[in-house]
Amino acid sequence: MHAHSRVAARYARAAAQLGKVEPVEQALFQNQEKWEQNGDVDGTVAAVLSAAEMTKVRALVKGGTLEAAIDKDYALGQTYRVNQTLLRFSIAKVRRTLLRWHDLRHSQAVSRSAALTE
Repeated sequence: MHAHSRVAARYARAAAQLGKVEPVEQALFQNQEKWEQNGDVDGTVAAVLSAAEMTKVRALVKGGTLEAAIDKDYALGQTYRVNQTLLRFSIAKVRRTLLRWHDLRHSQAVSRSAALTE
């Protein structure tokens, strides 16, 4: 595991809660060598989010509520022998969860629409 991957996982999880996982994931991976050396995950993420979004992300990161989810992701990854960074595994799980939620909401909307037209 990389020296700052846990911090990066916190920022990625926080960004995901705001619906901003894509730009944050890209920034973290494109600049990984830089933030691994200097530890400036916050600055890397701040470059792709607005000031208001960063305020929310920082509050989530400092709030300590993300740790249990990251620990769960890590443990699950260990059971499947995932050889990716903690950040990559956390983001993949967040994406799957968001996609399932989106699919569920879409199917519910289609069902309601169909019921109204019958």
